[in-house]
Amino acid sequence: MSQNDLTSRLARSGAEAIYQAFHYYHSTFRAITAQAKVRFDERDWLGLRADAAKRLELYPAAVSSIESSIRKLFGLRFQDTGLWIAAKAVYAHLVRSMDAWELAETFFNSVSRRLLGTVGVNQQVEFVDTCSRTASYQIGHLPYHTYKNFPSITSLVTAILTDYQFGTAYEDLHRDCRLASAKIEAYLKATAAASIDRVEMIPSSFFRVP
Repeated sequence: MSQNDLTSRLARSGAEAIYQAFHYYHSTFRAITAQAKVRFDERDWLGLRADAAKRLELYPAAVSSIESSIRKLFGLRFQDTGLWIAAKAVYAHLVRSMDAWELAETFFNSVSRRLLGTVGVNQQVEFVDTCSRTASYQIGHLPYHTYKNFPSITSLVTAILTDYQFGTAYEDLHRDCRLASAKIEAYLKATAAASIDRVEMIPSSFFRVP
């Protein structure tokens, strides 16, 4: 087998291994985050804190694991820049159709920086200005809902909390809306801020931060 063929094979194997490691990390992160609504409904605050800790620990653990695997796979060539350039090209092809392509690229960068000991930025082996996506990402609909033209903050808060359904019922929705509105009004007065003319809410009150 020629040196070029060996480099190509190693690059593909390495890129696929990092891709699978990212897929495991991402799917596990989403699975943990998906429990947030249930934790909230059941008032499982300790569970929420435990899940938050798991999410924080997940990324470095995933990077460390694949770092060890790539070191073994590449052997003495684990710091071969040419091999990493080839692996980056293969990886870009693998993640180009993913919605989470930016996260996937960052994951690749984390692994390469660990193994190469990169200081600063190496655009040859890292994803920087460019992205893997070959076509622009089209948003089918706005990822938020706008609330505006409400006669009072209380009515605004009531509309929002009414739209966001939880598995557990409010003990007294109108009381809670009044209390929340009073807090908001006090803040606006204390900070001399302008009145609220609109609020934009994402579809779910439970979301992930990459």
